[in-house]
Amino acid sequence: FPTRRSSDLGKGLSVTAGAGTAERAFGQVRFGGEIVDGTSYRGYLSALDRSALQTPNGGNGGDAWSAEQGGFRLDGTTKNGGWQLEADVYRNRRSEVGLLPTASAGFAEVPTNLEFTGESTDAAFEWHHRLTDASDLQVNAHFDFTSRPEPGVTKLDTRTGDFEIKYHLAAPHGHDISVGLSDRVISVSSASDGSIGLNPAQVRFQNSSGFAQDEIHLAQDHLLLTFGLKIEHDFFTGWAPQPTVRALWAPDKRHSAWAAVSRAMRTPTIYERYL
Repeated sequence: FPTRRSSDLGKGLSVTAGAGTAERAFGQVRFGGEIVDGTSYRGYLSALDRSALQTPNGGNGGDAWSAEQGGFRLDGTTKNGGWQLEADVYRNRRSEVGLLPTASAGFAEVPTNLEFTGESTDAAFEWHHRLTDASDLQVNAHFDFTSRPEPGVTKLDTRTGDFEIKYHLAAPHGHDISVGLSDRVISVSSASDGSIGLNPAQVRFQNSSGFAQDEIHLAQDHLLLTFGLKIEHDFFTGWAPQPTVRALWAPDKRHSAWAAVSRAMRTPTIYERYL
C-alpha cells in the first residue's frame, strides 16, 4: 500500500490529455475528496492508443497497442487505527510479432503477426488496530486476476489470493517483536494452440507460512540485532525453515556497518515445472 493517505493526494478534479504521432492519444481523469469525516477517496480513469513502430525499411512493426485503466482507493480512520481499500481494472489490446514453430515449415520458427487482448482486476484491503500503547495488529488481504495470452498460449488466466495477519509488540528492554501468519492460493488455467502450453492445463497450489522476529535495540540504538525465522510450506518443495540473523552497528549518524546470515528459499514458477 502507498504510505500516503488518499486525502493527502489532493481533492477535486484533474484532467490530462494529449495526442501525437507515435502516441496517437492519451488521457487521464483523476478525482478525490472526502465522503465523511475520517473517510477520503481517490479515483482515476485513463486510456492510451499507440501506433506501431516502423521497421528499418519503413514497414509496419506490428506492435501497436491500446489500453484503458481505472481504479479507486478509500482511506478510513478509526479511534485506534484505520483501514484502506484499493481496486483497479485494466484492459489492453496489443499486436505482436511472434516466432512460433510451424509444422508446415518443418517446425522452424516463422514470424507470425499476432493480436492479443489482456485484462486484469485487483483488490487489496488493509486494516490496522492499536491494541495498547506498545502493541498493534494488522491484517492484509489481496486478490488479483490476470488474463494475459502469449504466443502459442491462447488462454492464460491467473488468480491469486493472499491473506496475512501480523502482531507487533514493542517489548521492554529494547525488544521489538513481530509474529504473523500468511497464506497464498494461486490458480492458473490455460489453453494452447498446440505449439506450446502448460501440462496440466489447470494448476492450483497453495503456500502457507508463519514467521517471528525479534529486533533488539542496544547501546542507545547504536547496535541493532535481529533474529528471525520463517517456516513456509510450499506446494513444490514442502516444508522449509528460513532463519536469519542480522547485526547493524551505527557508531554515529554518518557511519554504519552491517552483517547478515540468512537462508532463503525460492519458489519455482509454474512455467519452470509445467511448460
